[in-house]
Amino acid sequence: MRIRTKNDTGRKWGAGILGGALSLAMAFGSLMGNGYHAYAESGNGGNENEVTVEVTEKAQTLLRSSVEYTTKESENAILSESESFPDHFDLRSVDTDGDGTGDRCYVTGVKLQNPFATCWGFAAISAAETSILSTLMEDDPDAWKTLDLSEKQLAYFAYTYLNDPDSSQNGEGIHVPGTSASDTYAGGLPFLATQTFAMGIGPIDESRYPELVYRGANGYTDQRLIDGEYRNFCYSEDDDWTMTEDFRFLQSYILKSSYFLPSPAGFDDNGNYYYNAAGTAAIKEQLLAKRGVSIGFHADTFSPSQLMEDGEYISTKNWAHFTWDDASYNHVV
Repeated sequence: MRIRTKNDTGRKWGAGILGGALSLAMAFGSLMGNGYHAYAESGNGGNENEVTVEVTEKAQTLLRSSVEYTTKESENAILSESESFPDHFDLRSVDTDGDGTGDRCYVTGVKLQNPFATCWGFAAISAAETSILSTLMEDDPDAWKTLDLSEKQLAYFAYTYLNDPDSSQNGEGIHVPGTSASDTYAGGLPFLATQTFAMGIGPIDESRYPELVYRGANGYTDQRLIDGEYRNFCYSEDDDWTMTEDFRFLQSYILKSSYFLPSPAGFDDNGNYYYNAAGTAAIKEQLLAKRGVSIGFHADTFSPSQLMEDGEYISTKNWAHFTWDDASYNHVV
């Protein structure tokens, strides 16, 4: 593995790989071969520092295959391998030294997407963070406490076309009909993150730039009545959420590849529900390789304007969710 820093121009590309997986989805970079480049913003005036680290044999085993999940043969192969899955696995408590203590956490902290319907972006960033940690934590076991990629950069530029008259690609991107912040920070599907990263837009560690933190320029907040008093609940939609083109092509890591995994369930040609064991096995396979997976489902509370209270499918008392109706997904986690 080689970890290399790059300058702040954000336009100096290289053959980097961002390890990870996003699913329903996308998988963020199968790390193939003996190593890869992870690029980080250095802020050192353009000087490059390079550190060489050996990739362990175990890591090579996990990263060497590029799995195609779309054929029946590949699904059968996944199912045959699923017999070796452990009875229990938790990315928040992974036993890396064999003593059964669960000494490593590969999951970053919970974040709030309000006031916008940007669940897809938060899911993508969270999955990317887990995937990147699979490498960073080889050298820094506490990296999960500090790695924080920018959801704001991803969500904003995914729906903002390139506005650079000096560029031959001026005007490329999604043109949003409205002008409000909620028109730009809109809902989306997981593949929108893959598309955005593949264009060279992020992901970037938001700690480098205050403008990349998920809030408006003025820090306005919305309040809600909590335990009998009004308290700051989230940053306000009624603020300036725009970003300049200077932040479009900033990157800390570079996307290598993306996988769409088979759904764990679906409907056949006759409209009958069926469970797809290969879909579940494919997700487990990615998680065991310490890659994040994002997936869509139908939720009771999916809009920022909805209050968290027991609904038809979810119990906030037990933090359990089960959707038994035929309903398309409206939320991504």
